[in-house]
Amino acid sequence: MHRILAMAGLFSLLFSVPAVALDVTNPSTSLEAQSGLASQDAYQGTQLAATTFKSSRVSNYGNWNTGPRRNVKASLGSRAGNVVAKIDLSRQEMEVYINGNLRHTWKISSGRSGYGTPRGTYRPQRIYSSYFSRKYDNAPMPSAVFFSGGYAVHGTGHISALGRRASHGCVRLHPGNARQFFNLAKTYGRNIKIQIR
Repeated sequence: MHRILAMAGLFSLLFSVPAVALDVTNPSTSLEAQSGLASQDAYQGTQLAATTFKSSRVSNYGNWNTGPRRNVKASLGSRAGNVVAKIDLSRQEMEVYINGNLRHTWKISSGRSGYGTPRGTYRPQRIYSSYFSRKYDNAPMPSAVFFSGGYAVHGTGHISALGRRASHGCVRLHPGNARQFFNLAKTYGRNIKIQIR
């Protein structure tokens, strides 16, 4: 019996109807119409509370928690062109050149102490619009451009860490910048050089 009362109390707390404020300054809207609108608002508020309650039980990784965690592979493009991504680990910066012209300069986060980012020249191997790390607790890696084994350039929700070493070896970018680089890989594919120094 106590459980039933406790559940009823929880239900009334979660789905309580908000107070109704009537607009007495607007003579063009009748009190009946206003109270009808208030009832509709209360119903929508109840629906919002139910949605919020359901979504609060799911762990949230930024804006990538939009459904089941699954990897979504994309195809590498093959357009001819000269695209070079120069990643400077000492400055924690990535410069993207297209046909010799500097187009983008972005802050990055590379591998922190104990998790080095490999140096060298690479080309994209595979790309995913959505990817979740099997090695690191299903961590989201949106707009992932893999360049060497499990190492990738990808977006991050840890935007405040950009500009300093913070990853497990991947090159993290702001999600918007990662999407731009991902789109370049979709267009130019293996014609992109990724130089890490």
